[in-house]
Amino acid sequence: MTGYTARSLFSPTTWRRFWTRLGELEEALATTEGDIIDRRLSRIEAEIAELRAHAGLPRHIASEPMSTVSSSRS
Repeated sequence: MTGYTARSLFSPTTWRRFWTRLGELEEALATTEGDIIDRRLSRIEAEIAELRAHAGLPRHIASEPMSTVSSSRS
């Protein structure tokens, strides 16, 4: 906030500019947070697919929920 005087800090124009900038920053952070969550989910899904492939589960069993798999085996 260098360069601002006490008078300019009380100016409605200055506050509108600050408020607009704050809104822009919030939008940028929300987008970034969403991207991070999407990347984490994609990574976890890839790890699960790799573990299922490593375990040698057939594709039809690998895509079923665990409750369905255990009931179909008994």
